[in-house]
Amino acid sequence: MLQDRQQDIMTVLHRRADQGPLSGAHLGSDDFEQSDADVQEDIDVALIQMKGDTVQRVREALARFDSGEYGCCVGCQGEISEQRLQVLPFAVRCRDCEESHEHRIAGARKLRSPQGFEWR
Repeated sequence: MLQDRQQDIMTVLHRRADQGPLSGAHLGSDDFEQSDADVQEDIDVALIQMKGDTVQRVREALARFDSGEYGCCVGCQGEISEQRLQVLPFAVRCRDCEESHEHRIAGARKLRSPQGFEWR
């Protein structure tokens, strides 16, 4: 399943790379059309980055599988449920540990100011 997911994402990334850059595609258009094209290109770049991040997570999951650590939670060292791994095959935490992790991240974000400084 992990290898299939990796192959699917790599196919999409290669197809997108073969299309080349989108900028300049609307050179004869007005400002509104150019702005719309720029926004679409930004979205495409963000999606490509997300797919690249997913490929990296799949590779890490395959390495955990090879080392015998696949399905073991990095938080509590307990077993990650088969149901969770079917939905998110590159999961590194069980559901409970993931919820705790997300709460800690959310709390840390609340402490940061808009300028990126942390309030303590």
